[in-house]
Amino acid sequence: MQAVLLVGGQGTRLRPLTFRRPKPLIPVLERPLLEYTIAALPSEVTELLVPISYMREAMERYLSTHRYSITLTLIDEPEPLGTGGAVGALRERLNGPFFVLNGDVISSANLTQMLRFHRDRKAVGTISLWPVADVTGFGIAEVDERGRILRFQEKPRPEEAFSNLINAGHYLLQRSVLDYIRPGFVSMEREVFPELLAEGLFGYRFEGHWADCGTREGLLEATMGMLARLGPRVADRATIEDCRIVQPIQISKKAELRHCRLGPNVFIGAEAVVMEGTTIRNSIIYEDAEVGRGCTIVDSIIDAGHRVPNNQKIKGQIVGSERPILAA
Repeated sequence: MQAVLLVGGQGTRLRPLTFRRPKPLIPVLERPLLEYTIAALPSEVTELLVPISYMREAMERYLSTHRYSITLTLIDEPEPLGTGGAVGALRERLNGPFFVLNGDVISSANLTQMLRFHRDRKAVGTISLWPVADVTGFGIAEVDERGRILRFQEKPRPEEAFSNLINAGHYLLQRSVLDYIRPGFVSMEREVFPELLAEGLFGYRFEGHWADCGTREGLLEATMGMLARLGPRVADRATIEDCRIVQPIQISKKAELRHCRLGPNVFIGAEAVVMEGTTIRNSIIYEDAEVGRGCTIVDSIIDAGHRVPNNQKIKGQIVGSERPILAA
């Protein structure tokens, strides 16, 4: 069985993080998004197809030094084709039912159960569905008692919404769905799925957690959720001198933290340095970054290798290199 990973363009909403590395390699704690996707795949999936154009060489270098239990195949996508077009362009490579996964989602969706749900209902397609409190920024779906999708609604006003279930970014499709995808740019959600309603399109609902890591807010949410679930972790080789720490927090190996205040909800990457008098909360400090003296970092992300000067106040930002850096 195969799966398709949609990595989507240049990751502009995560700049400047994506000047350094492509979106699938953005870390959540100490693992890139790509690895969370691979870990979630059912054992029947033996190949992951990745249409990509932006920073392909960085992906190739990464894969040359990392080995996984499945085959990862990078596919050239010279121009954006949308969620449907990217899948349609792979029709000669897809040989049976297949998953399609948004590459910036981390969730508790059990894809093995989703596969069983799909087969039990003899569905032409199955979409994962996640409940949210505020549906105004999402497309929603209405389902019947067996999970069959009856209709969609795009970004409704609260008083007009007929459901609180949003598209959670995991699809399981029969190969016949490719017949509904014309060449060129196609939106799976807006153009293909509505056409499949009459054929038997189902929604698989799950509980637990879900985060869209394609934005600063989503990446922070995913990281903080992971911190809460995993609990505090401090690497043995970290140096911590007279710091006030409020959990949850994770500190990676060879980090150096001196006379600072950290937490709650902070991740410190390997070999990062935080100097005296600095306060950090609800933030990510990636590997080899350095935060100077007397800084305040809140709801923010400091990219790998970046140096924050003394006495900076950073709130609600992603801070890093303002120009592309080819990942090593």
